[in-house]
Amino acid sequence: MTQRVNIDLDKGLWHKVGVRAAQEGITKRELTETALKNYLEGEKEMTNKMNWTEIMNKARELANSGTFTDNPEEIGGDVYLVEDMQDVINAFAKDIEEGKLGTHSEPAEFLDRHGIKWQ
Repeated sequence: MTQRVNIDLDKGLWHKVGVRAAQEGITKRELTETALKNYLEGEKEMTNKMNWTEIMNKARELANSGTFTDNPEEIGGDVYLVEDMQDVINAFAKDIEEGKLGTHSEPAEFLDRHGIKWQ
């Protein structure tokens, strides 16, 4: 199954994609899909090489990105109010450790999957 996507890319980068695709004898689309798959697989491999401190630092960074808060005064727009930010940090750490980072499409899905109460 495919999905049509329109994105703006740096003109020079897209030119390099075209040159490399021609060298490889494949389409730009095939090269782009392969590059994205390799990038995402590399991200999974990267998490396998992280120690616990690095995992927790990354989890804290993701949890404190502005999408989640446990402070009712900070709620608004696309910010999700949770009971305890430590639950969000722990959930991100678990996803990183299991190589499942980025498997949720929406923050609400992420919170629900980890059993985190939110508003």
